[in-house]
Amino acid sequence: MTNLDSIDLTVCQVEKAYLPAWLSDLPESRSNNTIIVVTWLNPEVVSQIGLSKDSICGFLADANEAVIPEQFTEYSNFVEAIHEICKENVDPQLIEFASRTDERSVALIDQRSPDVDTEIPAEDIIGTYQTENGLVQKYVPNPSYRLVTSRGCFQLTPWLRKCLWSLVVPANCTQ
Repeated sequence: MTNLDSIDLTVCQVEKAYLPAWLSDLPESRSNNTIIVVTWLNPEVVSQIGLSKDSICGFLADANEAVIPEQFTEYSNFVEAIHEICKENVDPQLIEFASRTDERSVALIDQRSPDVDTEIPAEDIIGTYQTENGLVQKYVPNPSYRLVTSRGCFQLTPWLRKCLWSLVVPANCTQ
């Protein structure tokens, strides 16, 4: 099993001839023959299972560029996958918190955000859960959420990392 404690991004150069049909609307690359893909999977897992739709989080124009907001293009399908996971899989800790609070909504905050006791930047709020009478009712995605900011790449809660991992990696994967 791979380390699920944090997410580190991996940059892969993929020949366009080998790109799957589902990967369309790609950003321009500096090479006519390759596309630079950014994935949250580590290189060992990529070599074992390849790249899937939910493992690609974005793109770069050049393999030598840093994964920073100015160079990184988010893959909208990946952001949608995170929101779908949040909608379908409510973290048990969030359910427990909602049962103890009178708040009408609870924000799901990216773990890269430095201090949850201060104002959270909009780009670090993944979405919010509407609550009523201590029960989680509905998930609302935040359109301002960004995978890469000046504070680094996205860092999901342990529960969401586990859900994302099980979505992408087959149960028999040993990494």
